[in-house]
Amino acid sequence: MRLDHLILGQKNVSNPCFFDISAFLPLTLTPNHPTKSSIGSTLPIDITMNKLLLGLLMLMTQVATAQLPPPLLPNGIGEKPGISVFYYPFRNGLQMIEVDYRSGYEFHMAQYVDKGYVPPYGGKSINTYYFRNTQGEIVKTFNQDSTDIRYLASNLEPVDFVNKKYHISDRWNHYYEQGQSDGYYNIYEREQQGVIDSLGNVVIPVEYDYVIHKPNCFLAFKDKKNRLIVLGEKPSTTDFYDSYYTQKLFIHLIDKRSIKATYKYETREMFNFSNAESVDLIGEDLSILKIKRKGKWGIWDPVTEQLLLRYEYDHINYCGYLYQKEYDYLIFVKKNEKYGIVSWQNHICKTILPCEYDKINFIKTDSIPYQYKKGWIRVEKNGRTKDINLLD
Repeated sequence: MRLDHLILGQKNVSNPCFFDISAFLPLTLTPNHPTKSSIGSTLPIDITMNKLLLGLLMLMTQVATAQLPPPLLPNGIGEKPGISVFYYPFRNGLQMIEVDYRSGYEFHMAQYVDKGYVPPYGGKSINTYYFRNTQGEIVKTFNQDSTDIRYLASNLEPVDFVNKKYHISDRWNHYYEQGQSDGYYNIYEREQQGVIDSLGNVVIPVEYDYVIHKPNCFLAFKDKKNRLIVLGEKPSTTDFYDSYYTQKLFIHLIDKRSIKATYKYETREMFNFSNAESVDLIGEDLSILKIKRKGKWGIWDPVTEQLLLRYEYDHINYCGYLYQKEYDYLIFVKKNEKYGIVSWQNHICKTILPCEYDKINFIKTDSIPYQYKKGWIRVEKNGRTKDINLLD
């Protein structure tokens, strides 16, 4: 006698991980007489106990295998619009894979930009980064919660797949500015942040409250203080300061209401003003600084790195601009208790009025309150006043 066939049961369609073994329960084994099970299959009678146990063992194996979880994508992929996975080219034997949760978060926020209420976002808002070798093994992960790496690796694209050719800086925070071409990315552990490069090397340790990308540098914040971190061939880290101010070409580090250092994005130069009594901006739109040494003020241009006005003035303050073909920015200066005006344009300072007047005021219009006549000022000297048109 032999076992011709054995039907192990039917899959439960509603739950593919569950096998219905009730088909085996009504079997009646009567010697030398075939019988039918409740599922309508004819079984030969001469079934040994060992063969039956073997069949049950096969069933249990299939059930156990079916109950293994399927390969997992990072949580949220494919469930929320705007979320993508970027595969960058291999570099030094490693490929960076970026799960762009941030775009999904921004997509969610954009839907309610004109509404008064934004419902909570159910997914992650920070990107996840994986690094795999040429064998397809995940060797580094950052900002990952709990996904099993083995299942994740089996679900990714083949190792020769690339859909993003160039690395860019992470867009975290609303202070995104382009950084170095090979890209730097914020990583998170609990409530602290750090930065990795596009090879998964930790270049800024995870010890700051948050990190902002700036051109060729980073602002790192900790305990309500900030410092500047410069990477590259000549890495450097400044002391902590109270605050900072950014302009198109520079970032100024401020402590006790005075600029202590200025970093030049393009050339990666750091100008230190530790020997100055005080340093301040003349105007928000002007890329020149007023510096006080030995009780006197001068004007220095960090673009040309030239001293535009010597240290001989008691007071320097921005007062407005004139527009003809180009802007002339006007600066009040005071010297030996007398007032004058200098202009700044194209990194050059020119004297408009020498420091020989007791008072200088702009002339208000008669028709519009708080408006001034274009180009007109009123000066007083030795008790006499006169009006001067600076556009003449």
